Amino acid sequence: MTLYREMADAAAEMERNKNYSGARVMWLEAAECARNQDNSKWAQSRFAFCSARLGEKKHALPR
Repeated sequence: MTLYREMADAAAEMERNKNYSGARVMWLEAAECARNQDNSKWAQSRFAFCSARLGEKKHALPR
């Protein structure tokens, strides 16, 4: 299993448990280690979703 997959699986589990703060961090890490653009974009979209669930106005990944 790749590092991306491990992080994505952990983030998804956190989302299912409504731990959006933890999931947001894991999605950010997953996006940074993704080996292809599709995985990176998916992780970025989940990061934005978790940010929105937390009521944050800034949904883009930090630079």
